[in-house]
Amino acid sequence: MVGSINEVAPNRFRKTFGRYYEDFEVGHIYEHRRGKTVTEYDNHMFTLMTMNTHPMHFDNEFAAASEFNC
Repeated sequence: MVGSINEVAPNRFRKTFGRYYEDFEVGHIYEHRRGKTVTEYDNHMFTLMTMNTHPMHFDNEFAAASEFNC
């Protein structure tokens, strides 16, 4: 196993980064700290950095009319 793991209760682990697929077991619960909330700003910045300026990423009207509208 890569990284560190702390068992905080039976079958409950914390700080489990860097695990391989074969390290996971059915029934184990892996707690982790909250991740980053992706905002509209993050979407714009990533889109500009990757030079993917498709209107789906910038135009709300265009995106609303698409098949991916939720």
